[in-house]
Formats: sequence, structure tokens, C-alpha cells
Amino acid sequence: MLPALNPLIPGVKESATRAINLKALQMRSEGREVYHFGFGQSSCPHRFSMPRSKLKVISIR
Repeated sequence: MLPALNPLIPGVKESATRAINLKALQMRSEGREVYHFGFGQSSCPHRFSMPRSKLKVISIR
């Protein structure tokens, strides 16, 4: 028998982090170059630099 779910769960919106991660995966699968900045908690400190010419904001809506 499955446990009962809280009735509020169906009304919960998708998180912005999940939406961005799924969009990055979709773009990669389309063969597009994606510089994903690893939204969420990093497992280790790192330094990353990218030319400003490579930065582009996308809309996920």
C-alpha cells in the first residue's frame, strides 16, 4: 500500500533550480554549447573564468 501524499503537494510549483537544470540538459541534447554554472551546492571550491562575450542570458519561461 502506498503512503498518502500531503494534499498540498500537487499545488507545489517546480523549483527555478530544477527548471534551469532541465533547460541546460535540453540545450545540450540539441547540440548547443552550454556553460552551466552548477546551480545548487558545489561539492568543492573552484575558480572559473569565462570571457564576457560568451555570456548570454536565456529565458526559461
